[in-house]
Amino acid sequence: MTRNVRKADDFINGMLCEVLSYEEAAGALWVRTQTGKRLPITQWSDPDHPGLRFFPIRLGYCTTIHKVQGDEFPFIIIYLDAANMPAVGYTALSRVKDGKPYLIGGQLTREHFVPVTMR
Repeated sequence: MTRNVRKADDFINGMLCEVLSYEEAAGALWVRTQTGKRLPITQWSDPDHPGLRFFPIRLGYCTTIHKVQGDEFPFIIIYLDAANMPAVGYTALSRVKDGKPYLIGGQLTREHFVPVTMR
């Protein structure tokens, strides 16, 4: 986690946790902390970046989109940090089994969803 929100619940900066699920109706990412507490993580608004909302977490285990081509997951968290990468946005989103349970992070622009072009 990347913010001190509720110290009594171990919702503190630097606490390791495992993502358990995402509850769309509540907009909560459920995690289990390294101390065994089950917590809902909701979106955060940073006063230094008006209009930006994010989950105060940093991914601890990840892979590249290219390495998971052909794989299928029940849930995925996607962080698109490089723009103008042909088909990467589509490839990432198409890794989710039902096409619905995913979270996208980063400050996205249309350049993050560039189609493949044939030359």
